[in-house]
Amino acid sequence: MASGFSSSNSSVYTKRGLLIGNNKYRKNIGLQYCTNDAEDLAKKLRKIDFEITIGTDLTYEQMDRMIETFNDKINPGDLVLFFFAGHGCQWSHLNFLMPIDDDRITTNTDLKYRAINVQATLENVMDRRPSAAIFLLDCCRNSFVRGPSNSNGLSPMQAVAGSFIGFACDANKAALDESATGRNGLFTSHLLQHIDQPNLTIDEIMYDVCDGVMREANDDQCPFRVSSLRRKVYLNQQSTDDSYQPKHSTIGTPTISTNPITTNQISTQSHIKLLTM
Repeated sequence: MASGFSSSNSSVYTKRGLLIGNNKYRKNIGLQYCTNDAEDLAKKLRKIDFEITIGTDLTYEQMDRMIETFNDKINPGDLVLFFFAGHGCQWSHLNFLMPIDDDRITTNTDLKYRAINVQATLENVMDRRPSAAIFLLDCCRNSFVRGPSNSNGLSPMQAVAGSFIGFACDANKAALDESATGRNGLFTSHLLQHIDQPNLTIDEIMYDVCDGVMREANDDQCPFRVSSLRRKVYLNQQSTDDSYQPKHSTIGTPTISTNPITTNQISTQSHIKLLTM
């Protein structure tokens, strides 16, 4: 079982990942790398003991059902990671993840019933009381339904206490659908280089991802995040000393932090720059 150790009560908790990648859109432009992004990230996370649920090229009903089933499996204290690669859009300051049957979305109102509301999904996950929830969204590509309340990219979001949201690019900006590898999108290609590194927090991982993306894109794309984590979260915490026991409770791989952070900012030079959309 994918698990981590809690020194306070010797309980075992599960590291769970839900990954979705959509390429084959019926209405809007098809994408090249999103299914590869989800599949390659799944391989990385399995190697560091995540229990993985993965779906590719899903309709709305399939996405909704997969998310609901995954959510039902979350136990208190689990470490949860949610990843989506595909089209995303905003309407009325809400962010939506687009299924491949986007031809059913013809008005803004359709988004409420034919696309996945990111904020509602995050809140439903946090209602299960995980130790932490990490949302990584490589989907800031365009706005599907044009109107006065629509703009490119995704909208700023509020992180629920104990959660972290990482975006592929700035708020209200579109991510580049390009790849230097010919297999993965720009953001995910750098995420794959760092996400399984031992003894790095998710914040430290995102410093390196942000720096790599900005360098490769010549500063045309900057990943952002919002965070209200209550613990230092390690996806791959390891010890070289067999006698080592952590001083703080760790669940999955989060460690209690003495200074909870509401919103963090990361920069490529000083490692301080806001990841928010």
